[in-house]
Amino acid sequence: MTSPSILSKLVTLFRGKVTEAGTAVIDANATTIIDQEIRDARAAIDQGKRELATLMAQQTLVQREIEQLEASIQQDEKAARAALEKGAQDLAEEVAGRIARTETALEGKRSMAADYARNIASIKGSLDTSAGTIQQLEQRIQVAKAHQVTHSARANASLASGQANGRMKTAVDSLARMEQRLQQQTATQDAAEQLAKEASGADLDERLKNAGITPGKQSAAAVLERLKQPSA
Repeated sequence: MTSPSILSKLVTLFRGKVTEAGTAVIDANATTIIDQEIRDARAAIDQGKRELATLMAQQTLVQREIEQLEASIQQDEKAARAALEKGAQDLAEEVAGRIARTETALEGKRSMAADYARNIASIKGSLDTSAGTIQQLEQRIQVAKAHQVTHSARANASLASGQANGRMKTAVDSLARMEQRLQQQTATQDAAEQLAKEASGADLDERLKNAGITPGKQSAAAVLERLKQPSA
């Protein structure tokens, strides 16, 4: 029966192997993963810019409302003064009440505009920081890719050099075996020719010739001397 401690170790081993395999896959595709992460970050920045544009549009609308309210207050103030000058106290008080309501609305709009301004400034700062970080990452990934290309080229060159050396060694060994085989064939042919000469006597004649002895060869003087002898 398997003990719990062994099962625990097997589970830990399995998790370790999975982690190693996952890490190996990530390392092998590091540049691809980083490129995708940068694209995702840029997409997030683009989304942030769209949100920023929406806030800026809202701020513009609020600012226009503020200007309209301010203009309305100025107009009502003139009307209230005119009413007071004419002794229309009730009318002046009614206009003053509308001015008070408008000023309350104006304060609310100014508060909204201030909130928009703070949020817009904060978002702009965050987007600028993120854009700068992405730019630095892109520069670093370009350097890393260049190093990777150099490393790959060196590795391939080293592999090619090793293969070339191995093939040259194989060629040298093959050439040596061929030369040895040719030498053996030449020696065999020489021995066969020598045996043939010995069998036909040509070898003896050649050795006599080399010694200056030519059996069976008559000189012209010997032939004349023989002719001078009376025939029997």
